Amino acid sequence: EWQVTYPGADGTLGSADDFTVRNQLHVPVGRPIVVHLSSEDVIHSFYVPQFRVRQDVVPGMDIKAWFQATVPGTYELGCSQLCGLGHYRMRAQVVVHTQEDYDAWMKQAAQEASP
Repeated sequence: EWQVTYPGADGTLGSADDFTVRNQLHVPVGRPIVVHLSSEDVIHSFYVPQFRVRQDVVPGMDIKAWFQATVPGTYELGCSQLCGLGHYRMRAQVVVHTQEDYDAWMKQAAQEASP
């Protein structure tokens, strides 16, 4: 599965209030996005065909991928590297929001994740 970590209410990634969402990557439309990719087991490949982005993810390395979504909507994120018996589970969604909707989603998701 894909796990995406977002900064919590303080807006700082790597702090105690970060939260993780499984199999959904939420981004605002029209903004450059840098995704830091890592794997704990085998080689995977981050692949969003509609954005023409594919990046191998190698265990033990922090690898970056860049993209900019231009149209709000929901897009498929998959693993294009045969990565073992669980390969079929390596599917997720990239949800592209307007800035207003993205801000609202972040606020709600951070609140739901806080204890």
